[in-house]
Amino acid sequence: MTIAEIIARARRLCYVSSAQYPDATAIEDINIVYKDLTNTITNEVNENFFFDIIKADTVIGQNEYTLDDPTNSIYVNKIKSLYYKDWDKYRKITQYSKADFDALPEGAEWYYVADKSVFISPTPTEEILEGVKLDVILKPNTLTIASGEDEIELEPEYHNLLVEGIKQYIYQSRGLINEKNDARGEYEMKKNEMVGQLTDRTSDASVGLLPDLSYYW
Repeated sequence: MTIAEIIARARRLCYVSSAQYPDATAIEDINIVYKDLTNTITNEVNENFFFDIIKADTVIGQNEYTLDDPTNSIYVNKIKSLYYKDWDKYRKITQYSKADFDALPEGAEWYYVADKSVFISPTPTEEILEGVKLDVILKPNTLTIASGEDEIELEPEYHNLLVEGIKQYIYQSRGLINEKNDARGEYEMKKNEMVGQLTDRTSDASVGLLPDLSYYW
């Protein structure tokens, strides 16, 4: 479903009009639910959902590199691994905490993450195109009323959870507290089912398990 279709379905199920639940309000609520779903997957599912690779050119004398790239709507949730470019290949570098910095020998290869930046050592002494490569988990983009189905970074069978998630906000805005609580309970139950199904995935297709989607029909 597209975002417009998700909002239309939620309105229909809750018996409200676009005047009672306008698009601007729906988008605000849907992004709250979307962030909850994606954060739940990142934190509770032992799989690399929202994985990507980003690269940065090294700059002479600069050891701090910003993780986020707002111009291209790239926002990093966490780093899985960091690599230095060595000719045409990359080699993996060890991560340390900031507190371990002083204990490391001069010139040691390491990195640590602080706030929105990654710090690397040794400090680059030459400019290398795509000299640093990072395996990262990205934060999904913010959804808009124009977002298509392919822009929702959830498995398609779970797009209906966005409908379930915003129903509670529709009921709350109408002062229907019992219905709001029921809708939240239903959402949490289906979210937990999603987590259970996603953890069935494996890297070996020969033993992979298909999710049970029977309750959607």
